Amino acid sequence: MNRRRPLWMLKLACAATALVAAALFFGAAPPVIARALPDGSPRFGARFWADLAYIWIIGALCLTALREAWTVCTAIGAGNAFSERNARALLRIARRMAAACALLFAGLVYLVATRGGQTDPLLAGLMGLGVCAGLILALCAAAAADLIRAGTALKEENDLTI
Repeated sequence: MNRRRPLWMLKLACAATALVAAALFFGAAPPVIARALPDGSPRFGARFWADLAYIWIIGALCLTALREAWTVCTAIGAGNAFSERNARALLRIARRMAAACALLFAGLVYLVATRGGQTDPLLAGLMGLGVCAGLILALCAAAAADLIRAGTALKEENDLTI
């Protein structure tokens, strides 16, 4: 089976997503946070740095999950799709995306609880979308890890039979 084209596309998607995520989390986030600070708060005070750290932690979780996805794609390209190493990498992706999902959900709850009716609907909607996307990615990665693990067991059994 020819795996080159789909793997090339997966790697391209990982790289493009990493570039966009880095630009959003580390480039666009600081000025957006600075503009969203309440009136009268210092421009680069504790609130700014707390909000920025929150976003950077979520960004780091997402980018390290993308790095793991890249290693899985590389292993598949090398003909080593069914391995315990890939299963563990997919579980790490699932855990990181679940952690990012939980952080986004906690941030959304905090935002609604502290701002009530003055919550920016676009921000709340984007955070809700991030929660859903993170949950879907975590569940898909966990399911793929189970499938890879089952495939690894079958591969090892077949290797012993021959």
